Amino acid sequence: MDHGSFLKLSSLLRPISTHQSQHYDCTCISAQPSDKLIPETSFTLYLKQKSTLPPDWSSHIQSKGQLYFYNRTTRIVTEANVHDVSTLERICRWSLVLYHMVRIEQFNLPPRFEIFLELEEGDCDACNYYLVDHDSQTEFWLQDVNSDEVFGLITNIRALRMSIVLLNP
Repeated sequence: MDHGSFLKLSSLLRPISTHQSQHYDCTCISAQPSDKLIPETSFTLYLKQKSTLPPDWSSHIQSKGQLYFYNRTTRIVTEANVHDVSTLERICRWSLVLYHMVRIEQFNLPPRFEIFLELEEGDCDACNYYLVDHDSQTEFWLQDVNSDEVFGLITNIRALRMSIVLLNP
């Protein structure tokens, strides 16, 4: 990646916190009984699609039912559909930008970390991100962040606790 491309892309990389992410906002939809026929191949098609993930990617379902994907090599977590080639290319491009930032800034990443990527939809090809250190149970970023922008309005006790931990290490 040349320096000009890196600078352009890094300006579209936006730090967010876990409570700003859509990752934990999944609302469950309750099934309503109805007299609908489920085609016999539905489960088979699901299994076939599930098995066609790109190399190093695995799919998981969080406790609230949201599907997400994990790449064990890059430690990327995303809800973006990596079955879609163009989406996968965007995720790969953003992971390259992040790892390029790590290399340039000589960050020492913790042993047990993950990077969450959330692609922005629409005309803007931006990407939201945060990193998680599992040992210290904290999130962090590869650039300076303004606490007002990242934490914004605290809307629940869990978010308040996380904000206190992050602002007072």
